[in-house]
Order: sequence, then structure tokens, then C-alpha cells
Amino acid sequence: MTDHRFPNLNGYYINFQLLTQKLKEIATEKGMTQSELAAGITPRDHLNKILNGKRNPSLILLYQLCNKLHVDIKLLIEQCYYHNYEQTTHYIHEMKKCTTTGDYTKLEELVKECECLTDFQFGIGKQFHIYQKGVIQLKKYNNPKKALELIEESLKTFLITDENGIECTHIFTIEEVGINTDKAICLFQLDRKKEAFELLHSTIDNRLANYESIETYHILRAHFYLAQFYLQEKQYNKSIEIASKGINLAHCKFVYIYLGDLTATKGTALYHLGDEKEAFLHFKRTYEIYTLLGSDRLIQQLDSYLTRLGVDIDSIKQDISSFTK
Repeated sequence: MTDHRFPNLNGYYINFQLLTQKLKEIATEKGMTQSELAAGITPRDHLNKILNGKRNPSLILLYQLCNKLHVDIKLLIEQCYYHNYEQTTHYIHEMKKCTTTGDYTKLEELVKECECLTDFQFGIGKQFHIYQKGVIQLKKYNNPKKALELIEESLKTFLITDENGIECTHIFTIEEVGINTDKAICLFQLDRKKEAFELLHSTIDNRLANYESIETYHILRAHFYLAQFYLQEKQYNKSIEIASKGINLAHCKFVYIYLGDLTATKGTALYHLGDEKEAFLHFKRTYEIYTLLGSDRLIQQLDSYLTRLGVDIDSIKQDISSFTK
């Protein structure tokens, strides 16, 4: 089985699984087929094995592929290696866990610990580190202006400019879907709502449907906040439309982490439109999803939310399907 971290370049492990995924994404976005990319460089079957993680490309072949795709090979490789793989991925995992649990004090401590670590000085490590600083400003200190500055700085990590400093291309990382969602949250809170809506619509509409689970998670999160923004603006039908698309995507991709949140959002919009029967059905489904996920914290948050909304939560809970018990 191929080790996707070897060989290494100047002591840095190259994550070839991530690298070949990026090559596929760039080729797809440029409308280039595998046959067209392989032509004059390598047999198509060999390229197919590389792009599907069964072979690691040589540096010369990688250089040829990057030239054909008009991608800076140094920038591409920079996204795909770590100096200390285990340590870096451990920190990234712990920081992501903090954002999931809402422990932003612990997140801030971890960000400070990583300040001088090599892997957080460049590439995806640098982008992630700056982004987490933005998350802390947004979530812990409720400072969307400062958060937006940091988030935009993180997005510039893989921005390529010409000799005049004008943007000529941008290699997107999977994380940038999630980063753009937080950017939209900042814009919305700063009353730049039109920009927030446009950014989330672009994030959702301009991605292809073949993304993997981690990107699906980010796309679902974008659906959730877009539906929430429409809800806050009392555009209930638009909120229902976006939430419904997210719910369908979650079921299609078997990624359920935002399914309950989207279902509750749709239920709230229906409730405001006076369709209590359908709204209560969605609230009941939300309780079922949170119960299946084993999240008492989310159930308590839903209890509080529906109580403020004026919903009789006892009548909903007593009718929850037996399969969750």
C-alpha cells in the first residue's frame, strides 16, 4: 500500500494524497480531462493511478503536470507537506476539536503554542494558524472587524500575483470553503450583508458535486449559515430553499453533522410562515438526529431555542420515534 507521506523533500513529508487531490481539483476547474493532462507527458493509465493515490509522481513528472496546468509547483508542494507530521496534525486536530466544542480559551492557548513551530510558518499550516486567530477574535472576543482582517490574511496564503502585484490565480484549499463561511459571518455582523450573501452563494454554487466528506462538511456549514442569514432577514422562503438543499446534500453524501441544524432552521422558517404542523415535524426530526448523534449539548441548546420561540417542546419530545430510544 502506498505511503502517502513519502518520499520527502528537504526533510519535509509530502502528503501525496492531498497533492494528487489538488491536481485533480485544478484540472477539473480548468476543464481538462485526464487524457488531455497526460498527453505528451505520461501514459493516461499511469496518470490515473497517480490521481487515484496508487502511485506517487516523480518530481520531474509533477513539474511537467504543474507546467501544463499553469500552477506554481513550489506553491503546490508547500500546501502538501509537514516538517513534523505527527505533531502538526495533532495540533490541528486539537484546535478543530476546540471549535467543535466551543472551547475558545483552549483554542487560544493552542494557537500560542504553535506560534513558533515550523509547520505553522508556511503553507496550509500557516493558513490554518492565521485562520484560527480570526476564529478566536470572532467567537471569543466578538470582534468581527479584527476577525475579518485575519481571515482575509489567511486567504492570501495561496494567492499568486504577477510582477505588478495583480492577482493572477489562487490555488484553493479545502479549508477555504470553511474560511469563507466565517468571512461571511464577519461581513454579516458588520452589516455588509449583500457581500455575505454573495460570498456564501458563490461558495455553494461554484463547487463541484464530487467533493469528499471533509469538504461536504464545509459546504453544509455554508448552507446552514446562508439559511440562517435569510432567516434573520425574514426571507423565510429563501431560508427554506437553502436549508432543503443542505438537507438533501447531507443525505446524499452521508455526512450528517449539520443535518440537525439545517432541519431546525427549516422548521423555524416554516413556523414563522404559520405552518406549525410541518414545523413541528422538522423540530421532531431535529431531536431525533441529535439523539442519534448522542449530543446532549445540542439537545439542550435546541430546548432553549424552541422555548424562546414559544414552542411546546414537551409535545414534540413525547412523539419522538422509538428507534432513537
